Amino acid sequence: MFENIIAQEAAAQIAFDIERREIPPSILFQGPPLSGKGTAALEAARVFSCATEDAPWGCGCEHCVRHRLLSHPDLLVTGRRPFLPEINAAKEAFFREALPATKTLFIRAVKKLLLRFSAVLAEGDTRLSKINGPLENLNGDLEEWAARALETERSEKESESFLKLTDAVIKNAVKLDAEGITDTIPVSHIRAASYWLHTAPSGNKKVFVIENAERMQDAARNSLLKTLEEPPADAVIILTSAHPKMLLATILSRVRPYAFVQRSAEREADILRRVFREKTVAESEGDPRGSPLSGYFERCSGVSQKSLEASAALWVASVAAVAVLKQTNGVSRRTPPPELVALGKYAAPIAENAGYGRPNTNLKALMEIIMEKTAKFAERETFSRFLEETLSVIRMRDALFSQEITPLAIHYTETARAHIRTAQTAVETYNQGKTLALERLFISLSDSFSLTG
Repeated sequence: MFENIIAQEAAAQIAFDIERREIPPSILFQGPPLSGKGTAALEAARVFSCATEDAPWGCGCEHCVRHRLLSHPDLLVTGRRPFLPEINAAKEAFFREALPATKTLFIRAVKKLLLRFSAVLAEGDTRLSKINGPLENLNGDLEEWAARALETERSEKESESFLKLTDAVIKNAVKLDAEGITDTIPVSHIRAASYWLHTAPSGNKKVFVIENAERMQDAARNSLLKTLEEPPADAVIILTSAHPKMLLATILSRVRPYAFVQRSAEREADILRRVFREKTVAESEGDPRGSPLSGYFERCSGVSQKSLEASAALWVASVAAVAVLKQTNGVSRRTPPPELVALGKYAAPIAENAGYGRPNTNLKALMEIIMEKTAKFAERETFSRFLEETLSVIRMRDALFSQEITPLAIHYTETARAHIRTAQTAVETYNQGKTLALERLFISLSDSFSLTG
């Protein structure tokens, strides 16, 4: 068991506790992103249902077969995660090596998204009626894809047809991800899951997985707490979180934590080679934090980290340029403060060196560039990453490293932080369009910066 969890001591501890039948009804897998928490939660669900004692990954019992394809009726999953980078990475792995393992990898990647649309969670969720078409299309296309994936002989036309089918699967996945999943976990999901957990399992145990559990709405947290206080029989609740301190203390006191750690670059490169069949990856390759997995998944999202940095730099340089114009051309005709000028001089070269052009004071034209460079934020996490890069540029830490950080520079950062939080809430909570949110953020920041100094 847990053979598919690579280089995590927590997996061995979980397996040991399962063998000794010492797993409590509620557990927490905590650790950084891409450390295997979600995969371990799904593997635990399989192990709990397995008809054999040692529950090997390749077990052929009916329960394990269904769990490997994420179609077991005793599994329920909620919570957001970056679906599309994993789906794209699994697709690339399959087209590198069309094997049963890579076929299953792709199916599981898509099913992780589809699990969020189970009939159990759909009760009382009015949003789901709007995406019935893409949901039915994705289920049908994935079923056809699975049937055709390992055909040994295809004519050129059939191969082209299969590529179009794969593209259709991903296109519907993008639509479901964008329109069908909220950034927070609603209370309706927790209440529906609580009722479901109290019904008899078809196998040994029912498992409810809450991924990124810190994203639960307040009402959802309180509802979950009631279930944890009176845990149902023959059921296990698994929470995963990269930010466990954001969970209620009363919830933390009722779960047993298992700590997942950031794996070394060498181990992550090994995962890319073994799981995703990426043979050219170097251990030093990846994002600025030195994570090959993170860098690889970011590339699979369609928008690289460098592209986001350059896009954010162009956007910030343009904000600074408009703020300067408002100060020099306004009624007061003030001289712009050196901090504002420094911000523009720091951000503009980053964008220019990447080939993104000079600061643009025409907001409509600027937004066309930003949307093009960020692939229109089709992957929802890209928007959050863009906002993070925007704040990072405004901090100007590199530019001011050898200088004193002035009160005005700090003010710019804190002002930007507040406005960025408002923009993110507008998109994630109130479903405001990303273009509109960024336009409003641009205006509010350029106004705020022009009124100070």
